[in-house]
Amino acid sequence: LASATAGRAMSSELPGFALAGAPVFNSAEGSTMGAGQYPDATSVLDLAMVFGSRLWGHDAPVSSEAMGAAPGVGDLYTHELRERACAALCERVGAELHEPAEDFRALVLHTGSEAVETALKTALRATGRERIVAFEGGYHGTFGLALAVTHGEHFREPWAAQLPSTVRWDAWGEVRALDREVACVVVEPWQGRAGVVPPPPGFLELLREECDRVGAQLVLDAVLCGAGRTGATVAEAIAEARPDIVCLGKAIGAGVTASAVVMRARLAAKAWDRGAVEPAHTSTSVGEPFACAGILRALERLETHADVLASVAAAWRAELEPLAASTGLELRGTGLLWALDTGRTGGGFDLALRLRDEHRILVVPSGPTASSITLYPAAISTDLERGRFVEAVTTVVS
Repeated sequence: LASATAGRAMSSELPGFALAGAPVFNSAEGSTMGAGQYPDATSVLDLAMVFGSRLWGHDAPVSSEAMGAAPGVGDLYTHELRERACAALCERVGAELHEPAEDFRALVLHTGSEAVETALKTALRATGRERIVAFEGGYHGTFGLALAVTHGEHFREPWAAQLPSTVRWDAWGEVRALDREVACVVVEPWQGRAGVVPPPPGFLELLREECDRVGAQLVLDAVLCGAGRTGATVAEAIAEARPDIVCLGKAIGAGVTASAVVMRARLAAKAWDRGAVEPAHTSTSVGEPFACAGILRALERLETHADVLASVAAAWRAELEPLAASTGLELRGTGLLWALDTGRTGGGFDLALRLRDEHRILVVPSGPTASSITLYPAAISTDLERGRFVEAVTTVVS
């Protein structure tokens, strides 16, 4: 079997879930991965980092306390790690909003889609309303209600008949009047999959004001850009948005698959107080121990490594700004989340493939027309790795 794979993807997986001819990676350390395709074992510089999930590198260990920890029983019984993780999430969100931790409640999950799904269900149930406002270019996941508020038609079109017709799409950066049928507005602090598109100045504050005017809930989807990816905050722009519900994922697991939703306690009580019946929303692996341990580690690192995040982010900016100026690429981003835009349909995809095949560097094609590449450097990335990326892009683009 090992010789048959020869470092290339086989056909036993569902089609479409790996690029044709792509390497099969078999090792990972720090900011690099290895693949059998490369007999000299030259490391591939990984600036994709599982779509930004591995903020602290591939070898950031999770506390051993998750091994053998009590798992609880879904929505019936909790456990110690789950209690600690939820308390830590509430404390962190409360601190960043300058509000008491006891005014918040949290739930530990696994995927960003789960977090968004839970947030939207909370807003709909707590308000008794039906309508949701989302934004053009937004990406919130591909499952259930998360798919319903993801803008890309190629994601939604195959299942359009099964999705609700109660979503209103507004232009990115536009704050339109809401009516009292709107349960919530869901918004990314930065539009990640759209190519790291920033919010216009004052946009999130105005959204907050409009939600307050009609009693709608503001859901901040910080799955991609939270937990340190765009700065030492649990959620980028949380202070400006003052959200009612925060969705977290990717880097919040510190290398472990984890997500979370943190919401105001009044909403949680109104939507989910079970009384004498089963909850209307549940999962077998709610608060699974490894996810909880990963979240605890991520929050601890946000507390103790803020200077590292700021330093490495500044180093990347110092390299990328002159690179963009010299190549004519458009640079967008902040912290450890950056996009370089070719301005050409498919140009980002082409650039990503050439960086992979000619320079063994992984980045992610992005943007509605695949015109850009997005890089998610690890907080442990080095000057040498930054220089390698800059040299490779300069060579490919020139």
